[in-house]
Amino acid sequence: MDIEDEENMTTYLEFSSLIIIMGPSFLFQKHASRFQQH
Repeated sequence: MDIEDEENMTTYLEFSSLIIIMGPSFLFQKHASRFQQH
């Protein structure tokens, strides 16, 4: 594995963990705003 590949993998993992963290809260905000409108 090249050093460049390793860096790409690290970026990919950070991106994935960010999505895993942000995803649920983003969905929750959408539900919450829809809930407030009614």
